[in-house]
Amino acid sequence: MRSVWRALRGLDDAEIAVYACIAALCIVVGPIHLAWRLIAAERYAVASTAGLVWMACVGLVIRDMRQGRCSWITTAICALWLTGTVLVGLAMT
Repeated sequence: MRSVWRALRGLDDAEIAVYACIAALCIVVGPIHLAWRLIAAERYAVASTAGLVWMACVGLVIRDMRQGRCSWITTAICALWLTGTVLVGLAMT
């Protein structure tokens, strides 16, 4: 019975890894696709702003991971970026 539970625990870890990979792919590919569509629509200011905020979020997350903490400023800026990306993406469709 223990071997069954170990196998099921391994499947649970694999399932979480799949969801994490999908989320990471969406976080990386989504803003690039949005910036590409904004550039194609000749909205250069919005595309550059979205790209700069995305790069700022990546930099802040890397800084926080290196320091081993998560600041409220990083959380607020990432939430702002995510909300802005969703709103601009919905407006583009």
